[in-house]
Amino acid sequence: MGHAVRNCPDRAPRFPLTVPVHFRKSGMSHWLEGHSINMSRTGILVNTDGEIIPPPSLLDIRVNFPRDLVIECQGSVVRLDGSAFAVRIHNCHLLHQP
Repeated sequence: MGHAVRNCPDRAPRFPLTVPVHFRKSGMSHWLEGHSINMSRTGILVNTDGEIIPPPSLLDIRVNFPRDLVIECQGSVVRLDGSAFAVRIHNCHLLHQP
């Protein structure tokens, strides 16, 4: 992975990681696409060329790691940053594994 990105002493270490991410507002059926910029155990920064999801929207997120490993998370958008949005993760579970 790389070195952790630290912006704030009380925040979990963030690791630069670019992997495909699918997301949707909770309760919706249509998935949107983006990719991660960085991740930690408590959050993910998602970049998208499409729709920006404003705070405090609740999201379902699928993070697609190599080798068919997929993690599904629920979280809330906490801030916008250009074409990216930050999500605080509330819970996660393993959806697929090889």
